[in-house]
Amino acid sequence: MEQPGVGVTPDEATFAAASPSPAPSTQESDAAALQRVAAGDLQPFDELVDRYKHRLFRHIRRRIADPHKAQDLTQEVFLRLFRAARSGGYRAGQSRVVTWLFTIAGNVVTDHLRAEGVRSAVRAVREETEPQDPHHAAAAREGESRVRRLLLELPEAQRQVVELHVLDGLSFADVAELVGAPIPTVKSRLVYALRKLKRSMDDTRGTES
Repeated sequence: MEQPGVGVTPDEATFAAASPSPAPSTQESDAAALQRVAAGDLQPFDELVDRYKHRLFRHIRRRIADPHKAQDLTQEVFLRLFRAARSGGYRAGQSRVVTWLFTIAGNVVTDHLRAEGVRSAVRAVREETEPQDPHHAAAAREGESRVRRLLLELPEAQRQVVELHVLDGLSFADVAELVGAPIPTVKSRLVYALRKLKRSMDDTRGTES
């Protein structure tokens, strides 16, 4: 069976700005695209790839240290989506396409970590444009390292919400569906997580001054 290209390079994902969750019209477009793919029309799938590949790469990149491996896993996510769509695995109304896509991404990463025997490897890496000034570059790397450490100190349920809502730009409704919790619970987890992060950052600044 012919499969469309789903390439995304680490470099182009580096410069991709975070985007908000799809509006209802986008969701309808996503669902219609998968229905057309199921009917044999492959062009809409390329549009889905272009719409979500950067966000998915960033999402996976926070858990996978190697950018080239993250690129491969991003492609695997879209291949699984394509195969599921072609086999009629998606039905409009069962879930939002974006949350289904992120669920597949979670499964792909879990499968990879299990295969590699790295169950504890959770990364919080944010791709930033590298500053030209070496002093600024060192400061940026230190800042990223600090963010990773602080995120890893959060309880997993709170870290998930920060990553999915703040870093990936998913709506509270999408996050709630992904983590299996009511929206009020998701919001409260975010509030507690941000408070903890602020206290940790304030404590870090205090020890450095």
